[in-house]
Amino acid sequence: MNIVMRQHRHIALLGFLLGLLTLSLTGNAQTDSLRSEMMRGNTSGMESYIKGLSKAKRRTLPNRTLLTEIALAHYDLSEASDQLAGIESLRSSDAQQATIEELTKRLKAAERTSSGLVRMQLYTYRTGSEEGLLSDLSREAPSVGQLSRAAFVSADGRERWQVVSDTLGHDHLVVTGRLGDGTWDSESAREVEILGLEGGRIAYPYLLADGETISFAYSGPESLGGYDLFISRYDREGGRLLVPQQLPAPYNTLAGDYLLLRDEERGVDWLLTDRGTSAPEVLALYALSHRTERQDVVTKELAWMMGDSIMQSGIALPPPVRGAEVKGAQAAREPLFWLGETPIHDQSSLAGRESRHFLEQYTERANRLSTLRTKLESLRKRFETDRSVKGEILELERQEQLLGRELFDLRNKVIALENKAK
Repeated sequence: MNIVMRQHRHIALLGFLLGLLTLSLTGNAQTDSLRSEMMRGNTSGMESYIKGLSKAKRRTLPNRTLLTEIALAHYDLSEASDQLAGIESLRSSDAQQATIEELTKRLKAAERTSSGLVRMQLYTYRTGSEEGLLSDLSREAPSVGQLSRAAFVSADGRERWQVVSDTLGHDHLVVTGRLGDGTWDSESAREVEILGLEGGRIAYPYLLADGETISFAYSGPESLGGYDLFISRYDREGGRLLVPQQLPAPYNTLAGDYLLLRDEERGVDWLLTDRGTSAPEVLALYALSHRTERQDVVTKELAWMMGDSIMQSGIALPPPVRGAEVKGAQAAREPLFWLGETPIHDQSSLAGRESRHFLEQYTERANRLSTLRTKLESLRKRFETDRSVKGEILELERQEQLLGRELFDLRNKVIALENKAK
C-alpha cells in the first residue's frame, strides 16, 4: 500500500513539474512571438503583455529587457536609459552583465541613428515575398544592376560583389571581375576589408553608379537590433571600404532594413525592409522621395514610417523619366535644425541666452563642416587619378565624424534649454 502511495506521489510530482515546464515554454513562446512583432514595428502586443504583469514581475531581468526594447522601438531614449539603469541595479550575474552590454550597444546605435533625423515623402509601398519584391524592383529600376541578398552585379555586368561567410559565421565582401568570354575571373577575386565594423552578417551589397559608393545591410554589434543600412566608399587601390556610415532614422529602425536604392531616373529612393509586416517572411518595399526635411522631435510613429508625423502618402509615383524631381526656382532658406515645428535659422529664433551661446558654437562648427566637406569632395574626385591623397581623405573623414558628433551634442543642448524655458 505504501509503495502504491509513493508511486502516486511521484506521478503527481512529475505531473506538476511537467506543468511548470509547459507553462514556462508557453510563456517563452509567447514573448518570442510578441518580440518578433515588436521588431517589425508592432509594439502593442508586447505593451499589453507587460501591462498585465505585476510590478514585481516587471522588475525582473527578462521583463526589464523587454521594457528597454519597447522604449528603443519608440526612440524614447530617456526611458530606455532609465530601464537600463534599472537592469544595472539588479543582482549581478553573467546574464545581467551580458544584457547590459548588449542593450548599451543598442542604445548607442539608437543615439547615432537619431542624429540627422529626416522627414520624408512616401509615394507608395507594397508587401510581398523577398523574391517577388526584388522582381518588382528590377522592373521599376532596371538600370541599377542585378540585386539579391547575397550578391550584386553591376549594370554593365563587369563586376560582382558577393557575401561570403567564414568559419565563425561572419560575413565578408568579395569582388570579382568578368572575363571577356563572359565567365567570372576567380583568380581576380578579392576580399574587401571593411574598416570600423566588427564581425557580423552582411546582406544586399549595392554599388552605386559612381563605382565607389556602396551601401549594404549589416547585423552585428553596431546595429540597432535587426539589419541596419550602412554606406561607405570603396578604396579600390587599398581593397577596402572606408569607415561605413550608419544611416539615420527613419531609414534605420529596430526592424530589418535591407536595401536603400536610389533611382536617379525617377527621383525615388526604394527601401526594402520588414518593418510593419504581418510575418517574418513578408517584406515591404517603400517608394520615397529624394527630398527630405530635417526633424528633431522623435515621435512614436517615426521609427516605423507610419503616420503623418513622418510622411504623407497617397501621392502618385513619379513616371520613369530622367529628371522627374522638380526643382523650385528658389529654395527657401534651409534651417540649421528644427525645434518641434519651429525652424531654427539663427540666434533670433531662440529665447534663452545660454541656448544662443550654444547655437553660436553650433553655427561655427557647421561652417567648418561645410568647408571640410567641400575639400573632401574635391579630394575624392582627385583620388581617381592621384592615389597619394588617400591618407588626407581618411583624416578628413575622421574629422568629419568628430564634427558631426559635436553638432549633435550642441543641437541637443539647444533643444533641451529651449524646451526647459517654455
